[in-house]
Amino acid sequence: MIKLECLLLVFVLMTSVVARKEPLLGRWSPIKNINDPKVIEIANYAIATFDKRFGTKKKLEKMIEGETRTVEGLKYKTRIVAGMDYFLIFRANDEYGEFQNYGATVRVIESLHFRNLTGFVPANS
Repeated sequence: MIKLECLLLVFVLMTSVVARKEPLLGRWSPIKNINDPKVIEIANYAIATFDKRFGTKKKLEKMIEGETRTVEGLKYKTRIVAGMDYFLIFRANDEYGEFQNYGATVRVIESLHFRNLTGFVPANS
């Protein structure tokens, strides 16, 4: 009888995970509309922040692909707020007209109007 109850419990847990519509916490999911204005705004934020830190002048040329994941656990005052990590791959040109693909990771917490560039690297073409 215990084996049957354990199997039933495993089945219920597995089906509840499979039936979820929203992505699981921490799991990367593809961005369906890479040209969404919000995604482009985040890519431009990444480029502007990188330019400010390193004295370059890059301009977004084309969005290529991206993924998001939900993150939580940032304690702000008396509440825990959730955020979103964006991993974006895009094509940008520099002040000399040279094009390069880049990958950038940006953490966004909408409720706090917070953005932080956590990574920016050249990507394979």
